Amino acid sequence: MKKPSSTKIDIHYSPYELKLKDFPTADSRRGALLFVDGGYADLHPWPELGDLPIEEELEALKNGVPTNLGEKSLEFAKIDALAREKGINLLNEVPKTKNHLHIGRPSANFDFEALKRELELGAYDRVKLKVSDFLSPLEFETFKKLVRLSTESKNLKIRLDLNYSFGDRAQDFEDLLSTFSVDELDAIDFIEDPFLFEDYTWARVAEKFQIRLALDRGDLELKIEADLRDDKGHPSFAVVVIKPALEESATIVQAAAKNMRRVLFTSYLDHPLGQVCAAYEAGLALKEHPLLIDDCGLLSHRAYQSHSYSEALRVDKNVLVGAEGLGWGFDSLLSKVSWQKLR
Repeated sequence: MKKPSSTKIDIHYSPYELKLKDFPTADSRRGALLFVDGGYADLHPWPELGDLPIEEELEALKNGVPTNLGEKSLEFAKIDALAREKGINLLNEVPKTKNHLHIGRPSANFDFEALKRELELGAYDRVKLKVSDFLSPLEFETFKKLVRLSTESKNLKIRLDLNYSFGDRAQDFEDLLSTFSVDELDAIDFIEDPFLFEDYTWARVAEKFQIRLALDRGDLELKIEADLRDDKGHPSFAVVVIKPALEESATIVQAAAKNMRRVLFTSYLDHPLGQVCAAYEAGLALKEHPLLIDDCGLLSHRAYQSHSYSEALRVDKNVLVGAEGLGWGFDSLLSKVSWQKLR
């Protein structure tokens, strides 16, 4: 159990809600912007993935025992405060990564024709689709349509994110892949978190179907260093997915570089200010390892209904450019926020 910090810091917060664009009846995503000793940050928990609810995350901050999510928020606030003192915009200081097109899990409101028009403009080489273990009719139909686009364009590849939906049923995952055609397997860039991680089994499946598997969350540095591989020396995963909102990116990137793993950064499907924080860490990694970083997943604001902060984000094709202002930007919007004192 963490000991409460004796360091007194001035923390203010402002709650917010984000509404999913394609699931208008779903509950809003809840988080809070933070203002800490002259710097701004985002705090956006996912209780479904093991985080505390936002009220408890804030209480942990108040008591000086922040979670990993809260600690990273404090770290980002400190970076922002220093940048504001220096009068610089942080994303102007780093190179920009390319990004995949985030679809998420298709809903009844999903407009594939609009997506097709956007892909035909050539801005994206990668598209990410969240699917379940049983591939619902809508998910399967969307995947099939993307495969056809991939076959036609030759450049477009599909990223499937299963969020460990197969659990401990590795054989069921293999059975699903066995139903895929050669074109469908060729269209896949990688499959993220198909079933609970076990290095030997992941390596065997990846080799059997000649696909790349991607690992997201959970002691990534340790898993990279300790990867046992299979009998032929094939790695269990080829891609590491880093969420800067939760993880210390630099050490993971160094381990990935040492062990020849590709890396991509994604947001935590959080507030646009959190997206900019993730883009900054991605830019630092790209600057140090220009050949290591894959197309990232930083354009997640598209998953939500438009609002003032998402409208303030500047995007050039598949690149997150940033927001006007110092530090993380958004100065004109942040200046109008009503803050509540936490401690």
